[in-house]
Amino acid sequence: MGFLISVRINYRICQKIKNLIVLVNDAEEEVLTYNHGVKLNIQKVYNPTFINNRTSNNASVRDLKKEYGDFLLMVSRFSYPHKDHYTVIDALKILNEEYNKSPNLVLVGSGPDEKKVRTYSESALADVKSKVFFLGNKNNVQDYYKAANLLVHASVAGEGLPTVMIEALANELPMVVTDSKVGPREILGDNEYGLLSKVQDPADMAKQINLLLEDNEKYNEYVQKSSIRLLDFEPENITLKIKEVMNNLI
Repeated sequence: MGFLISVRINYRICQKIKNLIVLVNDAEEEVLTYNHGVKLNIQKVYNPTFINNRTSNNASVRDLKKEYGDFLLMVSRFSYPHKDHYTVIDALKILNEEYNKSPNLVLVGSGPDEKKVRTYSESALADVKSKVFFLGNKNNVQDYYKAANLLVHASVAGEGLPTVMIEALANELPMVVTDSKVGPREILGDNEYGLLSKVQDPADMAKQINLLLEDNEKYNEYVQKSSIRLLDFEPENITLKIKEVMNNLI
């Protein structure tokens, strides 16, 4: 019996185990790609989300909406290329210049590249109406999800299973996320539960953001679908899945 979540597993290790747990479908494909001929009992188990255990403060949500308006939210560590704030900032500039949209962008999080992103933001957005707010880490991140108009998220190097996307679903927050390997497409499907944009393509991200800002019907569709997709990440359902996995071990 073995429980491994790594994708590029050594072939000799694969020969010694019989059971493999993966987070996303792409992980299963990569395991079999890099390890031809191995026979594994591969099963998928998502990470659960516990964001609903944290109650939002209605007064705080109102204050955030009053201060930042209908803002875009990115909750992320400043660590390029795993998190690509640059594409989001460039998309904001395009929203201003080509679509005449000027939403604020609220960035929650910290990390080693924060100073670089600040400098880039000041230069890139010097002549546009939108503002970028660097707020650092927040203990009440659930209030920001509730107050935001959209979640935006970008990565170059890959995601795994992005927690922030699942937390956005829990707060019925529509999102635009880069289609980076792996994770975003696993959660959103083929734009079924949110919109995917091309990696390192701010023009495409701006286009997708504008679509949700313009199309109320599409926006509300994603609001309503959030709770449906969230069921797959609820702790109770993950517990049932784990029990199922244990019963099917080889």
